[in-house]
Amino acid sequence: MVDISGRAILKFNKQATRRTKNRIKEHGPEFLIVREGHLKELGFAILVMSVAETSSDGKGGKESWFGWLPFEEIDIKFIGVAKSA
Repeated sequence: MVDISGRAILKFNKQATRRTKNRIKEHGPEFLIVREGHLKELGFAILVMSVAETSSDGKGGKESWFGWLPFEEIDIKFIGVAKSA
């Protein structure tokens, strides 16, 4: 099971699809692990939020990327517990 309150460095592995590689390259490598789940399209996956604010917010600013990554396509190195808002 994944610690869903963790802060982690994510790396894609040999099984990673182009989508997973691109998300980690564009928004990582540091993410907050939000939750885990089983999705029909991805199988066992984790919902993550990027620490870096690199995605457009549609108003000329930037915001964190928020999305699912397949667990089997990533390597996780926990670096701490996420801080509560």
